[in-house]
Amino acid sequence: IPAHASSPQRGVNPITWLFRFLNRVIPEEDSLKRFVNFMDKVVGIETDGSGLNIETKNEETGDLTLSCGIVKIIEEKKSSIYVKFNIRYPVTTNEKKLDTILDKIGRENNVEFVKENHNAPLYFPKEHPLVEKLQKVFKDVTDRDDKPVALGGGTYAKLMPNTVAFGPNFKEFRGNPHGFDEKMDIDMLKQGMLMYALGVLELA
Repeated sequence: IPAHASSPQRGVNPITWLFRFLNRVIPEEDSLKRFVNFMDKVVGIETDGSGLNIETKNEETGDLTLSCGIVKIIEEKKSSIYVKFNIRYPVTTNEKKLDTILDKIGRENNVEFVKENHNAPLYFPKEHPLVEKLQKVFKDVTDRDDKPVALGGGTYAKLMPNTVAFGPNFKEFRGNPHGFDEKMDIDMLKQGMLMYALGVLELA
């Protein structure tokens, strides 16, 4: 069952379940056993990072999520097994703390954690002028009093200073993003165009 990397708890990941199955059928003397056992018993099928001791909860910005998205064998590295994780963490923890914990667990289990890239969480308090102005525009256009939310989804706003992600997506609309039959409501999109125009005027 597919799910976005920011909400892996909504799906069923065949990679982590495959490691669980392999750990039951591969014998102890097999060279794969140690790593398969690590993936099954330490990482597990949980999506909150609890197996790796990095679980972090935060009501406002969302809890830490861990998604296993890619697994492959790299022949040029002595047939190393490569597993790629996507970790999205709330503002109540930080990159250095996570690095320290994962490094310790890696050394204890003879597994190497390598950080390929990092984007810090994007967070603005609701009282920030940028958020308040965009919230006013949203309410003026839609006549709705929905509150701003913090999501784990990736956004270009993370790479630009003083920027937030802003757009039309009413909480009751299920567009199935990044999934089959992905869709957008036309009327909601039209309201979004008006919000963008008024948002630029308000911020300028």
